[in-house]
Amino acid sequence: MHRTALFGLAAIAACGQAAEARAPLGAPSMAPSPSAMHAPMASLRVYGPSQRDVWQGRGDARQSVDLCVVSTTGRFRLRITSQSGGALINQKNRVHYTLSFRDGAGAVHDVDVSDQALILIEGSAPSAADCTHGPNSTLSLRAAQADLLKGPAGEYFDRLRLVADPL
Repeated sequence: MHRTALFGLAAIAACGQAAEARAPLGAPSMAPSPSAMHAPMASLRVYGPSQRDVWQGRGDARQSVDLCVVSTTGRFRLRITSQSGGALINQKNRVHYTLSFRDGAGAVHDVDVSDQALILIEGSAPSAADCTHGPNSTLSLRAAQADLLKGPAGEYFDRLRLVADPL
């Protein structure tokens, strides 16, 4: 039996906490306090457009997106929020998947998403890292062949929101 499924992972980047408070429009702005100027900061950037891959019915389905995560402390917490509640979905079916995050220090963090809407991963990046030289980490999705064969062929999708917070 030959089955195909179109699956996709959209990653939306969101920067971490800003170190300075911003005044509302029309209000006078104030310089940040000395302590705010040295407050830890983290940010992330998603490289490349989100794309969909076609799974041909054999083996596990995989998709990756390159990221750059920067933290002034060298450590961060990546908050990943699943729009679908932690599964690849189509109109009637859900497919479980796992995420694998390779951080800027090369450590790999594997997470079985299994209906978790919020996933927290702690990682490292060299404190001197910046995103001017391209990606320094990767977020990968894997759906097991056995899980993909349980449902009918079709389009399965999840949208992830990513936020980096300094540790």
